[in-house]
Amino acid sequence: MNIWIKRSLATVAVTGGIVIAGSATAHADEQHDSSSNQSDSSLSSPLEIGGLSLGSTSETSSSSSSTSSSSDGEESTKHHESSEEHSKNGGGIDIDPSRIDLGGALSNSSSSHDESRGGDHGSDESSSQSESKGSASAPIELGGVKIHQHQSGESRDQSSSSSQDGDRSHQESESNHDSSSSESGLDTGGITLDPQAAFGNAQEQSDSSLGGEDGVDESSSSSSTQGAAAAPIIIEGVTGWFTADSTSTQEDASQSSDGDESTSSSHASTDHQSTSGEYGGGGLAIDPHGQFSQHQSENSSSLGDEDGIEESDSASSSALTGGAPYAFDGFFGTFGTTQDSTSTDTTTATDGDTSTSSTESDASHDDTTVSGHTGEATGDPTFGLLNEQSGSTSSTGDQDESSSHSTTEGGYDAPFAYDGFGGLVEQGSADHHATSDEVRDGDEVTTDEQSSHTEDHNGQDFSFDGFSGHPEGSFSTEDLKDLFSNDR
Repeated sequence: MNIWIKRSLATVAVTGGIVIAGSATAHADEQHDSSSNQSDSSLSSPLEIGGLSLGSTSETSSSSSSTSSSSDGEESTKHHESSEEHSKNGGGIDIDPSRIDLGGALSNSSSSHDESRGGDHGSDESSSQSESKGSASAPIELGGVKIHQHQSGESRDQSSSSSQDGDRSHQESESNHDSSSSESGLDTGGITLDPQAAFGNAQEQSDSSLGGEDGVDESSSSSSTQGAAAAPIIIEGVTGWFTADSTSTQEDASQSSDGDESTSSSHASTDHQSTSGEYGGGGLAIDPHGQFSQHQSENSSSLGDEDGIEESDSASSSALTGGAPYAFDGFFGTFGTTQDSTSTDTTTATDGDTSTSSTESDASHDDTTVSGHTGEATGDPTFGLLNEQSGSTSSTGDQDESSSHSTTEGGYDAPFAYDGFGGLVEQGSADHHATSDEVRDGDEVTTDEQSSHTEDHNGQDFSFDGFSGHPEGSFSTEDLKDLFSNDR
């Protein structure tokens, strides 16, 4: 006969005995007890930090000059020198305001109930429940940071000298000018974090017993636990840049005369160099998260007689899931240099009615640019895992039976994509050369001019189109069992 039918019949028999013995139990003692408890608490602690700005500047300058002269009859000399220097430096840092908001909550509740009835067939019943819940969060907003610096410098040197001795005279002059400047900066965007978590736990238990020769005892319990957590992060990216320039200029001149004969020469040159660059990384967003749950339950019953019946069963399940979607905007960068130089030389000579002059000039230019970038990278990996277990036992007299079952399942999914990268390299150069000669002899003039110019430019680029994929999979221990059974 089915075990549950036997138990039902036995219960009916016992209950019938109680009804028959109603007169005996009419005056039995009864007792009831119950209680409940509830508590709640919460916390909030926002904190704001104001922005910060710091800067500094320094500037220095100096100058000097000297002059000397002498004379002795028709002979005289004079010399003059001067110099100037100037420099300036500065920088600063700016930090945007930040905010932190800590918070949490906790809740507990519990209740219990007991009931008993006296007599030959007395009964006892009890039940209890409890539940706990909690959550916490800590959103954080960090302000961006800006850093910058600059410096510049300049110097000048000049000198001149002259001498006179009767009809003879000689003059010389020289000047130099150097200047340089540089700037750089770094700008980081804000960072936002929002970690948060929650959990819950619930438990329930009940027991009952019915006295007598064929007493019935039953008990059951269950528990459940759940939890979740997430920590999304957003980084707004970073950008940096720099520039550097320098220029140098030099000029020389000389002149001599002796009666009708005179000569003069001059030289001028300029060199300029410039370097600049910009680089950075795009925004980054990540959202790692996960959930966890566990459930357990147990039941047992017994029916007392000569062929007593005892039964029990249990079940449990656990699940875990999670993921971490992300997106990154990539990197970029540009670097360039430029160089320019010029020079001019001139000479002139006269002797009575004859004069000769020549001019030579050179100019050159070089530039190089390198740039590159990487594409966006995205992905959405997720996973899941489930485990289930169950078991039961029963005994009737000398017969015992038991069974158990367990299975585990899992899976993952991880699509991703990368947009690739690209780059460019460019180079250019130019050179120019020119000469000019002129000869005058009375009314006769002879000139000769020549010039040449060359240019060169080349560029190379490269790129990669990127890639994408979608790996995924799952498994189950039930499938493995079927596989091994088929092999047999």
